Parts: sequence; structure tokens; C-alpha cells
Amino acid sequence: MIKNNFALICFSLIALNGCMNLATPPAEIVGIHVSTIKYDPFKCDRLTIELDSLRQREGNLVIAQNGRVDSAMVQAFWIGYGTGDGMAAMELATVRGEIQAVRKTMRKKGCTLPAIPQPVIKKETIKDDDWG
Repeated sequence: MIKNNFALICFSLIALNGCMNLATPPAEIVGIHVSTIKYDPFKCDRLTIELDSLRQREGNLVIAQNGRVDSAMVQAFWIGYGTGDGMAAMELATVRGEIQAVRKTMRKKGCTLPAIPQPVIKKETIKDDDWG
């Protein structure tokens, strides 16, 4: 009985250790507060261009952070701890804050706000003939 409990405790500790210092998934990274003062001098067309640029940067950072999450999980599996968050996570939070500030400025100025794009989720479909 004592050996079984000891084995269970050891296994639990090893399993929990594998979750240490994993990178944050991009969907869980929220924007930091950014003042709108920076964008007050911009006109609507310039704000739209700025928003598009920030969204492109956000997309690149999401890809980078997803790669970080994947590599951290592999590392955690093999050596017990992950790489954690890096510069991409911090920059993603900043860019998301900038996007919020630009959108807030656009609302204040009465600019036409573009729709917030929905994330694209690719699902692989299995066809009947794929099963052989």
C-alpha cells in the first residue's frame, strides 16, 4: 500500500513538473493599456492604415507565439519544464493594446470602424476514401 501511494505521488509530481513554465497561448494574451494621445493627431484614413499595419503585426506575432507554445510543450515533455514566454508575448500584448487605442480614437473621431476579423481556424476534413 505504501509503495503504491509513493508511486502515485511520484508520478503526480512528474506530471505537474511538465507543466512548469509553459508559454501562454496567444488567445490568452490581452492588450496592455496604451494611451490614445499618440493617435489624436491622426485623421481617419491614417488611423485605418495604422490599424491595418497593427493587425498584420498581430498576425505575425500570433504565429510566433504559437511556435513558442509548441516548442515549450515539447521541451516540457522531454526535460520537465518549458521555455516560457519570450519577447513575442510581450510585443503581442503591446500590439493588442495599440489596436485598442487606435479603435478607441477612431470611435472618438467618428471614423468608420472596420469589422474585427474573426480568427481563421483550419480544420482538416477526412474523406471517406481516406480510410482506405
